Amino acid sequence: MLGGGPTLGPNGLAVTEAKLAVLDGLPDIDTVMRAVEAVSAYVTGAIRCEIANLRAERATGPVQARLAARLRPARDENVGHRRVPALTKAVHVGMDVDAETSLRPVWTGSSTPWRPS
Repeated sequence: MLGGGPTLGPNGLAVTEAKLAVLDGLPDIDTVMRAVEAVSAYVTGAIRCEIANLRAERATGPVQARLAARLRPARDENVGHRRVPALTKAVHVGMDVDAETSLRPVWTGSSTPWRPS
C-alpha cells in the first residue's frame, strides 16, 4: 500500500537512508527530516493522484480532453480579471504536463541529485 504506514522493512529503511543521505551534512537534522517528509508526502500524493486518474480513465475512457473543452468557457470567463493575475498567467502561459514530466527531477542532466557541500 502506497503511503499507508511506516516502512520499517529492509527496503523501506534503505529508501529512508537514501533520502536522508542526499541532505547529509546540513547542521539541523530536524529540519532535514521535516524536508524529507514533506517531499515524500508530495511525491506519494502525486503518485496517488496519477493512479486515481489512470483508474478512472480505464473505467470510463479518456475524458480529460472532453472535460477540459467543456470547462474552458467558464475558466476563460473567470480568468483574466485583475484580482487573479497569477492564475491568469498560469492558465495562459503555463503548460499542462503529464505526471512523468511533473515528477522528473530538476537535475535531469545528471544521474545524481545535487548534494550540499
